[in-house]
Amino acid sequence: MLEIDKYQNRGLIWYGNKNDQLVGRVKTGFVTLDNALSGGLPPQGVMEIKTPMGIGELRLMLPYLKQKQTLGLLVFIGPPAMLDAEFLAANDIDLSKVLVISEYESERMLWVAEQCLKSGSCGAVLLWQKTLSIKQSRRLLLASEQGESSLLLYRIMTHQQEQTGVFSIPSNVSMTLAPAPEGITVNIDKQRGGRSFKGLSVDMRDIWPDLTTSPISTTNVVAFPKVAVH
Repeated sequence: MLEIDKYQNRGLIWYGNKNDQLVGRVKTGFVTLDNALSGGLPPQGVMEIKTPMGIGELRLMLPYLKQKQTLGLLVFIGPPAMLDAEFLAANDIDLSKVLVISEYESERMLWVAEQCLKSGSCGAVLLWQKTLSIKQSRRLLLASEQGESSLLLYRIMTHQQEQTGVFSIPSNVSMTLAPAPEGITVNIDKQRGGRSFKGLSVDMRDIWPDLTTSPISTTNVVAFPKVAVH
C-alpha cells in the first residue's frame, strides 16, 4: 500500500474545493459563518466543535438544527447539563421530535450515536465526547453518510486545551469556538471543499440581546483635566 493510501484510509487527507461537496449546504443563520463555509454546513457528515462549556456553543447551531429537524429526530447524547426545553421551544425546535439520552459511559455513547446516525430516522445527532480515536471517528463518519444524517460532535476543552489546542479528528468540518461579548468567535480549523479561517466574529446580539453585550464604546471617555502648575 502506498503511503498516501494509508493516510487517505484514516481520513487524514483533505482535498481542494470540489463542486459536488458544496451542493445542498444548510445555512447556519449567520452570514459571516455561511460565507466562510462556502454557503453553510454540509447536509450530512461529522461536524467537530471544540469549545469551552457554556459560551453559547449550542445556540450557534440552533438555526442549523431547526432545518435538520424537518428530516428527522434531533438526538442529544450525553449533554453535560440539563437542556432548557423552554429555550429550545422558543427557538422553534419541535420538542416532540427531540430525544435526550443521558448516557455518560464513553463506549455506550459512541455505540448509541452510531446506531442513531445510520438508522435513517435522525436529522441530526449531538454527541458530547472528550476523547475520540481516529478509528471511532471514522465509524461515526461512515454511519452519518449511510443514514444521511449529521453528527455535531462537541468536544469540551479544558483551560489548558484552550491555550494549547486540541488535535482534530477526521470530519467534514472542524471548528474551535471562543467566547466574545457580541456572541462567539469561530476558527474554522479545516473543512472539506474549503479553506481554514481564524477569528470569525459571529454576532448574536440581534437574535439574543439578553445573552450578549455590546462592545465598550470609547467615544464617551473623558480625559482627566490637566493640572495647572504654578
